[in-house]
Formats: sequence, structure tokens, C-alpha cells
Amino acid sequence: MACLTERRPAASLPHGAPSLIARLVRPEDAAVALGIWSAYMPVGQSLMMLLGPALLEPFGWRGLWLGNAVLVAVFAAAMAWATRRLPAAPRRAARSPWRDLRDTAAAAEPLLLAVIFAVYALQTLAVMGFLPTILVEHEHLTPLAAGELAALAVAMNSVGNLLGGLVLKRGIARSWLILLGAAAMGLCGLGIFLGALPLAQTYALYLLFSGFGGIIPAAVLGAAPAAAPAPRLVPATNGLLVQGSNLGQVVGPPAVGALAAATGDWHSSPLVVTTAAALTLTLSLALRRRERARGS
Repeated sequence: MACLTERRPAASLPHGAPSLIARLVRPEDAAVALGIWSAYMPVGQSLMMLLGPALLEPFGWRGLWLGNAVLVAVFAAAMAWATRRLPAAPRRAARSPWRDLRDTAAAAEPLLLAVIFAVYALQTLAVMGFLPTILVEHEHLTPLAAGELAALAVAMNSVGNLLGGLVLKRGIARSWLILLGAAAMGLCGLGIFLGALPLAQTYALYLLFSGFGGIIPAAVLGAAPAAAPAPRLVPATNGLLVQGSNLGQVVGPPAVGALAAATGDWHSSPLVVTTAAALTLTLSLALRRRERARGS
């Protein structure tokens, strides 16, 4: 690839995909490369939403999971082959992973980014996860049509990932991108769950929600090298961010589902979405203060 730099010595190659990508591309291309990488989740989800129903009938859920396992093995082998010429990392003094995690979590900026990523994932799964159900139960679409529309909406998130990387390349602060994404997600989520619009307009809000939301992962995932308290803590910072996302994915759908079950409809769900958006806006402003403190 034209954007690849000369390979760095082993000591400068940290662990973790975002850090590795940032080291293997030219500095001016890092934001775009990380934006492309952050699209892995929506692209994979939308493909499975489209292909899953067709594959389930002949292969069953066990065959589908086994097929996914084979794909993971293939990509792991491809990664090993592609990085075979990278110099081996030198041995370092053994450190406690718990100490690294403690030092990372004690720093304000990594923790801010992890919470932002958690709240983003909570919103995304809370809204997009129930889209097929809402389309079938309230809009009376067939499961196939609902799945196709949901897959397209999820795929829009990858467009936001790419656009976020391109905007970051122009020097826009990550905190401003996060603020924009959070504001758009909150407003679109409010319009979606109020249920006052016809299907076409509501679905357009889903597309906007997913697209604008996609700029947040691009902003967060590429921040680890700069936000880490020390270079040796970049892997721990990456791990903290990813675990924040995982936590949000676990909490989001049950929170919205429980609220809908308690109230008897989906119209109370804006409480979750707007609260999450307001929290992200507040955290993005705190992140901006941190960025200014380190001169970015």
C-alpha cells in the first residue's frame, strides 16, 4: 500500500490493532487508516444480517458458527503471513497487567474515552438492535424486508467511520467529532422512538443515526497512542477502550428492552437514548479540555 511507511524497529511496534496501524502508515494517513479499520463491526454485522437467513436454512446455527470460526482462522493465518517480516519484539521486564490497567484507568483521558465508547455502543445497540423487531411488529414488514432494511442501516455506520477518518486527517479535534456524533444520535433517536413520523422519515432517521454515530469509533479508537499515560501503556489503553465498547453493547439492549416492557411500548425509549447522548456531550467537552491541556 502506498500509505505504508518504512518498518519501525521492534521496540517501537506496540501491541493492538489501532497502535499497529498507526505505526505502519504515514502519520498523515493514520486517521483514515484507523477509520477504515473501525468499520469492521458494522460491515460484519450488516453482512451477517443479509447472509444469515440464507445460510441458516441449509447449514443451521451450528454450521454458521463453525463457518465463522473457519473464517477467523483464515484471517489469523493471513495476518501471521502479512506480518512475518516484522522484527520480533524484544523481551521486556515482566510487569503486572493489573498494574498497567490500574495506571491506565487512573489517567483521566483513557477513562473518558472508554466511557464515551461505552455510551456510544449502548446507544447504537439499543437503537439498531431493535430495528428489525420494530419494522416487523409496528410497520408490519416481512422478516426478510426488515432484515434487509436493518442491514443497510447498520452498514451506514461504516460510512461514518470512513468520513470520521477523513475529517480527522484535516486536523479537526476528536472531541468536536464526538460532540457532533452524540448530538446527531440524540436528536435522531428522539425522533425515532417518539413514533410520530411515517415509515420513510423514521427510516431516514435510522440512517442518519447510524451514519453520524459512525464518526465516534473513528475518533475514539485512534486516540489511544496520544491518550495513553505512557508509551508502554498504549496496549492497556486500547484494551480499556474496547472493554468500554463491550460493556455498552451488553447494557444497551437490555436497558431499552426492560424499559419498553415496563411501560408497554417503545415510546419511553428516548429516555435511554437522550440521557446517553447528553452524557456523551458532557464527556466530549471534558475531553476537549484534556486535548487543550496537551496542546492538541
